Amino acid sequence: MPELCRFFGIIIRMYFEALEPYHTPHFHAYYQE
Repeated sequence: MPELCRFFGIIIRMYFEALEPYHTPHFHAYYQE
């Protein structure tokens, strides 16, 4: 999935699953210590 931004250890990615129940793009934010 495309990574939109990375800063201070936070990664923001956009998810889009065409065949899944959620057809609209959504975002996940990951933080790694």
